[in-house]
Amino acid sequence: MLAPPSFAQSLSIRSSETADYSRLVLAWPQRTNFELQKPSEDRLTLTFSANASPDTSSVNVEALRNIGGIAVETETPLSITLSIPTGAEHRARSIGNRTIIDILTPENGATPKPLTGPISATQPKPEPQQQPQPQTQTQTQSEPEAEQEQETSSSPQEEPPAETRAAVPIEQVEENAIPQKQEDERPLAGIMRKPGDEPDLISFSSSRSIGLAVFERGERLYMVNDQGEILTSPQASGPNAALLSNFETQDLQGAKLFKTPRMQGAEIRTQGGGLLWKIILTDKPRQDTATEPKRNNVIEGQGRSGSLLWPFFEPGKVVEMTDPVTGFPMKIVTTKIPRDFDNKPRHFVDFDVIPAAAGLVIMPRRDGVNLSITDEGVVVTHPEGLAISSETQIKTKLIRKQKPKKTAKTKAKPKTLKDPKKIYDFKNWQLGGEKALRDNQTIILASLNGLPDSARSEGLMSLAKMFLSNGMGAEALGFLRMVENSAPEISKTPEFLAIRGAARALDMKTSEAFKDLSITSLNRFEEIGFWRAFALADLGDWQQAIAEMPKDPSLLDDYPETIFNKIALVAAEIALRDGNVGMADKLLMDIQRNEESLRDKQKAALAYFKGEAARQDGDLVRTVELWRPLITGADDLYRARAGLALTRLLVDTGQIKHNEAIDNLERLRYSWRGDDLEGQISYWLGWTYFEQRDYVKGLNVLREAASFTAGTKLGSRITSEMRQVFINLYTGNDINRLSPLDAVALYDQFTELVPADERGNQIVENLADRLVKVDLLARASELLNYQLTHRLSGLEAYNVGTKLAAVYLLDERPDAAITALDKAQGAYDTLSQDQKTADKMQTMALLRARAISRQGRPDQAIAMLEALGATPSVNRLRADIAWSAGYWDDAAAALQDVILDENISLTRPLNNDRSTLILNRAIALNLASDRISLANMREKYSDAMAQTEKARIFDVITRPRQNRGLADRDTLLDIVSEVDLFSDFLENYRTVTSNEEE
Repeated sequence: MLAPPSFAQSLSIRSSETADYSRLVLAWPQRTNFELQKPSEDRLTLTFSANASPDTSSVNVEALRNIGGIAVETETPLSITLSIPTGAEHRARSIGNRTIIDILTPENGATPKPLTGPISATQPKPEPQQQPQPQTQTQTQSEPEAEQEQETSSSPQEEPPAETRAAVPIEQVEENAIPQKQEDERPLAGIMRKPGDEPDLISFSSSRSIGLAVFERGERLYMVNDQGEILTSPQASGPNAALLSNFETQDLQGAKLFKTPRMQGAEIRTQGGGLLWKIILTDKPRQDTATEPKRNNVIEGQGRSGSLLWPFFEPGKVVEMTDPVTGFPMKIVTTKIPRDFDNKPRHFVDFDVIPAAAGLVIMPRRDGVNLSITDEGVVVTHPEGLAISSETQIKTKLIRKQKPKKTAKTKAKPKTLKDPKKIYDFKNWQLGGEKALRDNQTIILASLNGLPDSARSEGLMSLAKMFLSNGMGAEALGFLRMVENSAPEISKTPEFLAIRGAARALDMKTSEAFKDLSITSLNRFEEIGFWRAFALADLGDWQQAIAEMPKDPSLLDDYPETIFNKIALVAAEIALRDGNVGMADKLLMDIQRNEESLRDKQKAALAYFKGEAARQDGDLVRTVELWRPLITGADDLYRARAGLALTRLLVDTGQIKHNEAIDNLERLRYSWRGDDLEGQISYWLGWTYFEQRDYVKGLNVLREAASFTAGTKLGSRITSEMRQVFINLYTGNDINRLSPLDAVALYDQFTELVPADERGNQIVENLADRLVKVDLLARASELLNYQLTHRLSGLEAYNVGTKLAAVYLLDERPDAAITALDKAQGAYDTLSQDQKTADKMQTMALLRARAISRQGRPDQAIAMLEALGATPSVNRLRADIAWSAGYWDDAAAALQDVILDENISLTRPLNNDRSTLILNRAIALNLASDRISLANMREKYSDAMAQTEKARIFDVITRPRQNRGLADRDTLLDIVSEVDLFSDFLENYRTVTSNEEE
């Protein structure tokens, strides 16, 4: 199996916007893993497992509420950073070969900041194409000339046998057929593109979708915008922007024309469409194919009949103008998307086609030529019919001219020259087909007796070819082994390896087949690519299969049905995985013609792939019609494949809910076992559980899938995405959707998914915070203690050490708290001087004093606090220690300092905390028998306390004559036992993050 290519492939990125989220969709050639990180609260970074050169031309950042920009960090591998609103949640997942990132609209109304780094504006980088070689002229009439002769003639032609016809172009292509004026409108300062220059860019943007036509005439580049009322103008950028920016405008009927000097040496490509168009002037030619016209309703033998149809996908409108070069009328069809164009100069009797980079440009040669837009595309008609020939007439004419003449000496049929792209001659190797198979075998084997080894080998090779051409790979391999034994030197020839490779492929020994077919000497036969791709597909290497498969399906046209059906079905799947629906449709249509020879499994495969082609074309109704019968069909494989694909489709289109999808996928999981398909079903089942936020079931399903796909690409992807989901769960807000017990149970069950880096530390600390919040202190302290002991150092160790000490104190474990503080002190000592702050020292001292006091050493704890000075936290802890120890004079004094720290205003109502604080000091003074201070408190606070729930208690405690039933010493001590003046300080550690820096 070959490794994936290392070059940076072109990657399309598009965007969409809803009220709930902003979405980016990255359309990879194949499924690609990724990891997601948040370097800051307003940045999101995705790092992929593949190299790519992203094309962001379809992304309108200005229209996205939650994405402020896209920055490409690296292309090898691809890493991009998004600017997002602070506090915004996100979700990222892979569906097929698409990576989908949603940035949810935050409730706080925050908006993203623009990125200050380099914003990606990378365009697709097409591979260099070999320039066509000039054809040498001969005395023989060319195919285009024959076409022109046929179009201008109305005499009927004799029809040759159908099997001898050859395909020819639809119309003549002649550069010189387009009339040119000797001089353009006026002289222009020429713009010459220098090789190697960065591309020049002309862009149109609008709040309303616009259609464009782009073409060159004379010395100018013309751009027709079919929304003339929209106030939009093109913008030029690049090395020649200053020369290109001098746009001239002209108002047309319902449209506007923009023109600028033509750039010599530049190829024109268009991208985007709709709201944002980009016209790129570059050295690299466009890779997509021009739209080819189709002949409709042409009557053979009649001079004028029929029409021509350009099957455009989204034509805009027909615009008329005068050609500035010739002064003749010109008809232009704009388009909403760049894929609609015809860039070939074409010459017909009634009109010429001017090459266009977008849209269609027609110059009529006679009155009455009309352009109209239909559901099928753009139609060119004439009231009397066009002077064009049917395909049959063209082929007849050409074949007649090419057919060799027989003479008296040449009675035999002229030998057909072998196609240099092909190595297999299955039609001649069949020797009469399956009906004559056994008779031929008997005759050939009988004739081998007594022959020399070379002659025997030739007979055995004929038998191997015969069985191979009739689709019997195992039988062919048997005769090939006999050839190897009798003539070992033959087994090293390219033809032998090609035949054995094909036989092994048909016998599904695909690893050995690929080895045979991969020798360098077979590279010149384009046909071999189909067999290599077939073998690679069976080995699961779809990316290499796509790279190997030829683009010309006609190489399979003369294959016997048995072989064609098998190879073409796999080729169609490869084409669909590559998004090449046109090629897949052609193959599937040819397979459909062989329906009578298809086996039940092949019929199911045909229906499944036709449904996938319809899905990629956007015809979802047709897709469902084709897939639904397969779900209840007899073929187990395609029942499972269609069930999975249809469930995913219905979920994506909102036709079924996640719980219905889970029911479907659970049934499929147990109906198909033992290969990648089971892994795919489990993979999507796991993700569907995730969509329902049932992370426990989702991770369990994916773990099971990873176990039986171990060692495969799918297994690696499942493991990678399990880890990413686990990380996202424990580092995002979704952790709060799990109960604390479920959260810790899931963590214990999937500990192997915790990464050994900063993300792993964050996961553990987030889980500990979650447990502390619900008083699961023992388990939280176990997690934090492991981190502190085995994984952390420096500032992180200090932060976790102090947090762990606070958790121990909340759990009334002062001895463990002191041990944690010793580790925190050791980490503090390793910090740099700018990290060593007084706040950190005070935090450790406060926690240590609290722990010492809880060990029964209040005097030592109070002495420690004396060195810290008077701060609100120190005052509260001093009051708490004195209170707990029964040092009522000291407690009352410390509480006085706490009250002063609160700066209580007596002109406003007291809240519960402050009224409790005043009551606690009154209790301390009462127990200390300080009647004077108690009387002063009564005088100062009685009015304010009278408005609180504690009014009666305060009154009883502070009145000069005590009520024995309430204010006696035992009652006050009961109240004392419930007071923890330092609890607020510790409670802060239930929510504080461990990586918070001072």
